[in-house]
Amino acid sequence: MSDDGKQKRRGGETRQQTERRTMRFSGDENAPIEKLTEATRLSPGALPRHRQPAINDQKMVACLAAAAKFADAIEADRAELGKSASNLNQIARMLNSGIDPACIMEILESVLEQHRTALAKAHETLDDLKELRTMAMQVLGYET
Repeated sequence: MSDDGKQKRRGGETRQQTERRTMRFSGDENAPIEKLTEATRLSPGALPRHRQPAINDQKMVACLAAAAKFADAIEADRAELGKSASNLNQIARMLNSGIDPACIMEILESVLEQHRTALAKAHETLDDLKELRTMAMQVLGYET
């Protein structure tokens, strides 16, 4: 007994599930349970409640390769968008310094084209991310 007069709980008494229910199964419903209990030598109550899906090794390798490719693409996209931001900053400085607007317009058109290209690459990368998500779901057995 503990100091407060209550007995310390042991083993199965510490479980959160304290209520017991009896269920009935048909022969077809009970067969897989019996098969599992025989194979694992566990009682039906001790069987795992959630089954982890099997992981396909080949799909996992493909998924990891796609993840590495995706990470590289993200870095390249980040670099391109950084160049675009730097060019826009230079244009703002030119506008503030009084350089001929016609010259600035030529530079601006070039920068906008670079930005559109970088944005298109970012969209491609996003599509790759969606594909990577699908691959990961397949590896984990949630999609076929």
